Formats: sequence, structure tokens, C-alpha cells
Amino acid sequence: MSDADTTRLRDCLARYRDLIPALARIDSPVASDDPASCIERYEQCYPLLEQALWSGQVDFEPLLDCYQALFREQDALIRKAAGTGAIVDERCHFILSIPVADRPAHLRACLESIYQLCECFGYGGKASGVYQRIRVIIAEDSREPDHIRRHIELVEAYRRRGLQVTHFGQDEQYQLLQSIPEGDRKILGTMLTTRPADRFYLKGQAANRNLSYLKCLQLTEDRHRTLYYFVDSDESFCVNRDTGDGEQGVYALNYFYYIDKAFRSSDIRLLTGKMVGDPPVSPAVMAANFLDDVTAFLTELAPSTGDRACRFHGRSRHSSATGSSSAIYHDMAGLFGFENNPATFPYRCPLRGEHDHSACLRDFARRINAFFFGEHLFRKTVFCFDQGFRERTPARTVYPGNYIVDREGLKYAIPFGHLRLRMSGPTAGRLIAAEIHDRFVSINLPHLHRR
Repeated sequence: MSDADTTRLRDCLARYRDLIPALARIDSPVASDDPASCIERYEQCYPLLEQALWSGQVDFEPLLDCYQALFREQDALIRKAAGTGAIVDERCHFILSIPVADRPAHLRACLESIYQLCECFGYGGKASGVYQRIRVIIAEDSREPDHIRRHIELVEAYRRRGLQVTHFGQDEQYQLLQSIPEGDRKILGTMLTTRPADRFYLKGQAANRNLSYLKCLQLTEDRHRTLYYFVDSDESFCVNRDTGDGEQGVYALNYFYYIDKAFRSSDIRLLTGKMVGDPPVSPAVMAANFLDDVTAFLTELAPSTGDRACRFHGRSRHSSATGSSSAIYHDMAGLFGFENNPATFPYRCPLRGEHDHSACLRDFARRINAFFFGEHLFRKTVFCFDQGFRERTPARTVYPGNYIVDREGLKYAIPFGHLRLRMSGPTAGRLIAAEIHDRFVSINLPHLHRR
């Protein structure tokens, strides 16, 4: 194996050996190494780099660039070695399903994040400019023709950039549904939909997502090595990082790599991630704590003069806000097994540059109505590394915008799709957990949720 094949690995070991002492135990690759042992050296590096990356003790951006580059370089080595027969590449293919209803802006952000994830980490590599192991289905549920047109334009645009994207339109959905024998279709009506062809839109996320299972099966080429990844259009394949001055979205999680590892190393049927960023719930279940936070902010602000320099910056979050597993925004978190902490959360002014309290309050007043569209000005969750990306824990809630199944796991659709339940994830999760127990697990690979 030539030295050029491992340039970034050798650079990483030399550059970070002093900052990350454990790297000194990893030998720098040489030309005489066999492919398997060389590839294993990358595996040894990743947990060390991840721990350092999220420790706050190493310059984040350069280390992230190094971390991403190692994955791309390793992926190229795997493909090269597999091409010569030196190893067998058993990694999974992914089919992503994204239901979308009248949300061109959200869909653009979601597709861009998938593209950036592929560019940053290179999972599966490219052939003729096309990513080979990633396919994306856009399951159309829009009512407005203009939005459908814009969704199709986005599909075509990202095809040109190398993503295998398929638009699963409503006519095709209806025809595929009708291909199911009538008796079976009646049984599945409440899980899929009973809408007539002329109103085959706004079926709801659960019914539309369940319908996309049919398209997933149709596009499957290797039934034994394909995973099905279900995503919401308002989520991105990145996480938010708290910089002290605000939040930064970063492509720091190699989702496909770690999900593939999880399924190939364990007897998993369904894997769910979670979300960070804006709360994924209705304002109705956040109203009480939001009012508490607003009251606390205004009470703190009241004694101050308007022309005094704004002091609502650089404020640390409450400790529980940093955990990606917490439901800090939910008034009824205790019902779902989360710690229900009654403490209020501080307001963090987003304005940059010099400004006074009057400017802070005006901006707050401008933003406050966003709450009624699901944005909580006080309680966004930020990503927390915790135990890393290899740890799996028993799950009991399916996050409908972030779950993955193998082919056998496609039997676990979201129930009661026709009811458009807000609580479809917890309902489905408890039913699934009762049947498959520890084959239903959660992993620390959240998506960034944006309103």
C-alpha cells in the first residue's frame, strides 16, 4: 500500500500526537502494511479524535477537518482494497425516505445536509460523480401545485450534484397503493390511507411515511445489505455546537458509518436517534414553561435602564439543556420518564456588536411570536457527546424523523396513521419495544431540528 494512500492519517498522527497522547500508541502506516491492518488504524483513531473534538480543549475547526478527512481517506482505502479482492466490503446501502408537505425551504435544507454529509465523510464513495450507497426518496404530500413543482426542481438539482434522489409523487403513490390486493388494502387502510385519488395530499406524516415503505422495497437492490432511514424534512444531518457566543451547526457526526456499524455488529431490528435544536413538539405542551421563562427574563430585565449595555450574553445554559436526550421543553416531561426540572432558563440575546437593553428587548419582542410556530426562545437543546456514538441503550420511543430499520424491521410502521396523532412516536415505540425488546435501541446520533 503506497504512502500516498494514507497521507491524512500520517499527518493526523504527527500533528495531534502531543495534544492527544493516546495517538502515540498508534503506529504510523508504512508501505508494507496489509490493507486490513492499515484500515484498522483509522478505527483506532476515531474515538480518540471524537473525545478530543467535544472536550473543548482542542481547536475545534482544524480537528474536525482532520476527522472528516480520515473518514474519506479510509473509505477510499476500503473501496480500493475491495476492488483488488484484498478485503470484502460488506457495508450497507441506505435508502432515505423524506415525507414532505408544502415545505420547499425545509426540503432544500434537508437535501443540502445529506449532500454535505456525503461530501464531508464520503460514505461508500462516488462512481461517475454519483454517491453509490445512498438513495433518497422524496415522498410528496403537498397540496399546492407550486410547492410540488419546487420540490421536483430540488430533486433534479441534487441529482445533478451526485445524489440519487427519487420523487415519489402522489399519482405513483396511489397506483402503488392500489397494487396491494383489496383485502389487504382494507386491513392496512388505517395505517396507510383511504384517501381518494383526487385528494391524495396532506395525508399526514405517519400515513405518508408508511406509504413510502412500498417505494423503499421497490428500490431495494440488495435486500440483505440495505438499511431504511426515515427522516423529517425539517431536520438536517448535522448538530448544533454551543460556542459560548451562540450556536454553530457542524457536520461532525458520520451517521451512515456508525449506523452501519451498529447493525452489522449487533442483532438490531430498529434503531432510533433523537433531535437537537428547536423542540419537535406543539407549542401547546411548552406554554407553561415558556411563560415561566418569559416572566423570569422580564423580571430580571425590569430593574435595568434601557440604555445600559446588554448583559444577556455569554450565559451558560442549565446543565440539563445540554443533553440531547432531555425533554427540557416539555411541560409533561415526567410522563415520558424524563427528569421534570421546574427551573427557568436564561435568555441568551442573539444580537451581535454593541447594543443596549432597549435593543435587546425590541429584538425579543420581534421574535416572541415564533413560539406559536414551535420555536422556544429559551429551551433549545444542544448536542452532547456523552458516551460517544457506539453506545446503544434500550429504546421505548420512536422518533419518526430519525429512525432506521433493516428489511425485517419494515413491518414496524407508525400505527394509527389516519388519526394524525401527535404522540405517534411514543405510541409506536412502546408497541415495538413490547415485541422485540432489546432489538429496539437508541443511539446518540441526533439530527438538528429547525423550525
